[in-house]
Amino acid sequence: MNEGVYYKLAKVLDTMPNGFPSTDTGVEIKILKKIFTPEEAELFCDLKMHFESAEEIAARTGRPVEAIRLIHKTPEEIQHPPKDVAAWNEERARQRGVDYSEYK
Repeated sequence: MNEGVYYKLAKVLDTMPNGFPSTDTGVEIKILKKIFTPEEAELFCDLKMHFESAEEIAARTGRPVEAIRLIHKTPEEIQHPPKDVAAWNEERARQRGVDYSEYK
């Protein structure tokens, strides 16, 4: 996937009530790259504004349900975050190539 997915995501986010305006410097794209993997960004662009199960998303978008389950959180997972949030954050940062220690 190329950088275009992040511009697509920025446009989707800008349609939401809080907005996500573009800047002259493009810093918003750098922020999105730190938060989303390309796969997450692509999937986010296809989500609805209401909860859908991984199976519903897969059926609607044609993506494999197994791939969606790797990214998708159920309501229970959202209500019960990991016990070690710091370790979870570090792992997410490591997956994105971010040195999390600079944010501690």
